Amino acid sequence: MGSVRASRRRFSTRGPRGRRGTTVTFRLTAPASVVFIVRGPSPSCGVAGKKSVRGRRGLNRVRLNGRFGRHTLTPGTYEIVVVAKRGKTRHHVGRISIQVVPPGSRVRRPGSPPAFRCAAPVAQTSIPGAGLFVSPPSANRGVPSQPQPATKQRPKGTPGRSGVLNAPPFHIGTGSSGVDMLLAILLYGTLGIGGAVLLVYVVRFFRGSWNP
Repeated sequence: MGSVRASRRRFSTRGPRGRRGTTVTFRLTAPASVVFIVRGPSPSCGVAGKKSVRGRRGLNRVRLNGRFGRHTLTPGTYEIVVVAKRGKTRHHVGRISIQVVPPGSRVRRPGSPPAFRCAAPVAQTSIPGAGLFVSPPSANRGVPSQPQPATKQRPKGTPGRSGVLNAPPFHIGTGSSGVDMLLAILLYGTLGIGGAVLLVYVVRFFRGSWNP
């Protein structure tokens, strides 16, 4: 197996033919079915496209225009992985990084070739101690969690109804809090006035009956 090369490391998927696509070159020691796996764009590690061709022994050239079925590569940096299949055997031929540029951009750029880098999703990474926040303490110690016994809750006492005022002698209820409050004010007001009048008569009676 030889290394993988590309006629153009930076190309566009649209525009003039001279700017579109690239030609991937590689060598095989024997005929095989060759699969091109495109990953990216960076920093994604997902598969953006696949293409299968029949490779022959020796030098092979395959034209890639950046389109895989109905999907076209968007601008970004990708990695092309070349795999040769013979029956149930798979051989890694090589890989190369390429960059898809927007239409109208310069295809040939000075400097180093594009470098593909990808980062695994956060859900797939292993963070030490992360289980402490998603599992109960008993599960972290390897001991199955035991159900907690139900505790009896004491009924809460009603304010103003303890001791002598444990239960009022009567209750007024109409279903409306505003009406209930008004009736209560009128009732207790009437009782208060009646009590005051009675107190006045009692005082007058004692003053009239007591004559030193």
